[in-house]
Amino acid sequence: MEGEDSEASRQTPKDTHRTAHPRRSPTARIGDAQRQHLPTAPRQQTLAARTRRNAPMPMITVDMREGRTAEQKRVLVQRLTDAFVETCDCPPDGVWIVLRDVSTENWAIGGRLQSDGPADA
Repeated sequence: MEGEDSEASRQTPKDTHRTAHPRRSPTARIGDAQRQHLPTAPRQQTLAARTRRNAPMPMITVDMREGRTAEQKRVLVQRLTDAFVETCDCPPDGVWIVLRDVSTENWAIGGRLQSDGPADA
């Protein structure tokens, strides 16, 4: 009998000894019935609310080799914005653009770093 008591004490329901994981949010342990009462604000709806037509916000990312002037970048972002507004029917303030200048030592084509110069023919 004594062996049965010790084995029974080891077989506790999983929920009785569950602790919150340090990286999880406090709501990670909330049951489905409680979860339905939490306020929700999905990221897409929040970003879309910033535009006049409730269209999803486009994010344009341009990776290019370094060396362009600030004026060239101004013209590029204006033209990208204009093209997106005309093509996708969204407001200009809803178009986000990120320009990333990449050095030749971080740019490779065909398995060869561009900083190493042209490939031998």
